[in-house]
Amino acid sequence: TDVDAGATTVVSGNPEELKVALKPHLTSGVYTVTWKTVSTVDGHLATGSFAFGVGVSAASIPKTAAVVGANPPSPLAVVARLILYAGLITVLGALVLGVYAFAALPARLRFVVVVGAVAGLAGTITVVAAQAYSAGVGIADVFASSLGRSLLARAVPAVVLLIAAIALRRSNRADKVLATVAAVAVLAAMAVDVLNSHAAAQGPMLLNEFAQWLHIGAVGIWIGGVVALAVLLVRRTTDRDPHVVRRLSALAGVGIVVVAITGVFRSVIEIQTWENLVSTAFGVLVLLKVGLLLVLGGLGARNRYGYIPRLPRTIHRIRRVVTTEGVIA
Repeated sequence: TDVDAGATTVVSGNPEELKVALKPHLTSGVYTVTWKTVSTVDGHLATGSFAFGVGVSAASIPKTAAVVGANPPSPLAVVARLILYAGLITVLGALVLGVYAFAALPARLRFVVVVGAVAGLAGTITVVAAQAYSAGVGIADVFASSLGRSLLARAVPAVVLLIAAIALRRSNRADKVLATVAAVAVLAAMAVDVLNSHAAAQGPMLLNEFAQWLHIGAVGIWIGGVVALAVLLVRRTTDRDPHVVRRLSALAGVGIVVVAITGVFRSVIEIQTWENLVSTAFGVLVLLKVGLLLVLGGLGARNRYGYIPRLPRTIHRIRRVVTTEGVIA
């Protein structure tokens, strides 16, 4: 039987405490308070409960009722974040590779940038929609909550990125200007996501946020570049391919080092103990990521030291390895 009477409100002078009125004349017994909240910092859903008694001894109140925990992300939230990251990472990799290896972005990379920008905007909207759904916040109430502010902050760079990507696709003149605008927008979108992530909820906050931003950006340059190269090499062999492959190899080498260093730093902050590395889902996922990173590093080394020195006759083998890297990534 519900015994609350009215809405939950913030305690005056203390924004971290909530109060709810109860119906008068509660009968004797044990009552359970269950709560659900969404963090204004990282947007994550947490739930909990505790018990109190009316007219009963303290011994009769179950201690097991005091449960607090973060809920696992919903399938929608996982898919949304996957779409968001895939889009932003692909755009950054295509832009950096295009500017670094070509005087002007090839048509294929322009197309990749547009597709990635569309995915980035779709992921942005879906991430906030998933958070609102988990929190039980209706569409009409989103902009009256912290989720609305998060959506606006995320949407601005995502929209700018899409506009720049479309303009880049249609124009042949202002390549570098539009590419720069798109690159700044995608880096800003990554930064906004970091400011709404775990990195913003733990100390040292600024260092965590910067490391997380570097981590995602380096993934974009490295893995996004691999995806862009795979698109360029599909059913295509030109005299310029060896030059592009060598350029990406140099970028990937820097990217993988930055990914590894920042990944270790963030993992230590999040996991904290060796036991948590094997006893928590987060720790096990980190181990899985390390394993995939080693596989990708091995494939990259095979290209860099095995096939690239023998270009251009090994371009077909490089194409297979790069495609495999993209799938694993």
